[in-house]
Amino acid sequence: MKRILLTIMISALGFLAPITAVNAGENEWTFLVSTSEIVSSFALDPNISSTLFAGTRFVYKTADGGGNWTILDNGITSSFVQALVIDPNNPATLYAGTGGGVFKTTNGGGIWNSVNNGLGSIVIYALVIDPHNPSTLYAGTFGRGVFKTTNGGNNWTAVNNGVDLSGTWVKALAIDPQNPGTVYAGTASRGAYKTTNGGNDWNVINNGFTVTGGVLWNEVWSLAIDPRNPGTLYCGMQDSLFKTTNGGSNWSAVNDHLTGNVVTTIAIDPVISTTLYVGTRIAGVFKSTNGGNNWSALNNGLDDPTIHSLVVDPGDRNTLYVGVGWAFGAIHKYTQATSEPAVLQINAGLNGSWFYPGTNGQGFFIDVFPVLGEMFVAWFTFDTEHPDESVMANLGHPGQRWLTAQGAYADNQAVLDIYMSGGGLFDTRPPIPTVEKDGTLTFEFTDCETGTVTYDIPSIGRKGVIPIERISDDNVGLCQSLDELAQELQ
Repeated sequence: MKRILLTIMISALGFLAPITAVNAGENEWTFLVSTSEIVSSFALDPNISSTLFAGTRFVYKTADGGGNWTILDNGITSSFVQALVIDPNNPATLYAGTGGGVFKTTNGGGIWNSVNNGLGSIVIYALVIDPHNPSTLYAGTFGRGVFKTTNGGNNWTAVNNGVDLSGTWVKALAIDPQNPGTVYAGTASRGAYKTTNGGNDWNVINNGFTVTGGVLWNEVWSLAIDPRNPGTLYCGMQDSLFKTTNGGSNWSAVNDHLTGNVVTTIAIDPVISTTLYVGTRIAGVFKSTNGGNNWSALNNGLDDPTIHSLVVDPGDRNTLYVGVGWAFGAIHKYTQATSEPAVLQINAGLNGSWFYPGTNGQGFFIDVFPVLGEMFVAWFTFDTEHPDESVMANLGHPGQRWLTAQGAYADNQAVLDIYMSGGGLFDTRPPIPTVEKDGTLTFEFTDCETGTVTYDIPSIGRKGVIPIERISDDNVGLCQSLDELAQELQ
C-alpha cells in the first residue's frame, strides 16, 4: 500500500550644521555631511526613520533624512563614539559606546550622562540591546571582554566565562531577536564566541573560518543576524565574509566578488532578509539579493570606498546610509530605484491553491493578510492510497507530522519562517502543535499566475527551488486589480 506523506510546510543640543544635499538621481550615492572623524556607527529611530543618529567624534543627528544635522555633545566627555544603540520601546533613550565608557541619553541626545558603574572608563567597541527587555545591554570592550547591564547601564558586570581575554578585544556583537539570551561576540584575534544563557558561559564557534591554505583566520570585524531566521548569521573577517545557517555550528565563505576585502560592516533588509549589504575597507559597498551567494558593487557616486558603517532605513528599505573616510569622515545616502518594470505587489488576490507542475498532486495553499502585512502558506504532498494506521507522517524524524510557516512580505516576495509541529498518526488524535522554528520558505511571484518557491530546512538538509502555478484562475482578476491599485499608490 502506498504511503501518504502529508507535510504542511509553511514556518541640550550643540550647533546646527545645515547641509543642502545634492539632488542626485536614484541608484547613486549623495554626499550629506562631513564629520570631524570617521563615522563608526548608526542608529535609526524605529518609529520615525527620517531620524538618524551617527557616531563619530560626537553624535550627529538628522530629523529629515540627512538634509540638516545637529551635533549632540552635551555631556559626552570622551572623544569618539564607536557604538550606538537605541531603545526600541522608547527611541528618546540611546546609549553611546565611546573611548571612555558608555554614555546614555533619555531625551533624544539633548543631554548625555556617563553610565559606567562596574565598567569604568574603558574603550567600548560594540553595544547590543535586548529587544524584549531594553534595560539589558551587552558591551564589547578593549581587552576586558564582554560586560552586561540589566538596569539600563546603572551597573555593569563582566560576563566572560569561556572567553580568552589574552591580547584581544571584542569588536562586534549580535543578539538573537527571538531568543535574546543568545548573543554572539566577534573578537580581534580569537574568532567568534556564542552564549545561550545571557553571557554566563561562552563557547568558541570558529568551525569553518579558514582562508587560503586552510589557515584559521581569527579577526572578526562585523557580525549581523538574520531578523527573520536568527540561526543565520554573517561574519565579516579580515579578507572574507562567512555565513552560518545553524547558529554558528558551521561557517562557510560567501565571497563572490568579496575575496581579499575587509568586511567592516553588514546590514540586512529587515523584511526580505535574503537581501543584504556589506561595507568594505577599500572597495566600497556590495549588495546581495540571494543570501550572500552573489554580490554586486553599489558604488555609483560614492567618492570614498572606505566604509566604516552602513544601515538600511526600515521605513524605506530602498534607502541606505554609509559612513566613509579615513582620518576625516562623511555620511552619504543612497536611494535605490524600484524595480523596472514594476514588480507584482503581493495582495489578497493570491489567496488560494497553487501547485508544483513537476508533480502529480503537490501544492500550496496561500493566505495573505494585508492588514498585518503577513502571509501564511501550507505545503502539501500526497499519494493516491491511504496507508494503514501503522504508517506515520514523517519528514526528517518519526513523530513529526507537519510544518507551518508565516512571515512578512514586500513587493513580490515573502520570506516565511518555517515552524515544526509534531505528534500523532493519521486518523488518530490531533497532533500537539509546537513552535520550533526550522528554516525558511521564500515565495517570489512573477505575476498573478506564476512564481517560484525557495525552501531551506536545515534539520533535514533539504533545500531547493521549485516553480508554482495557480490551480484555479478564479482570483486572477482580483489579484491584477489589487496590484494595479498598489502600483498607483506607490
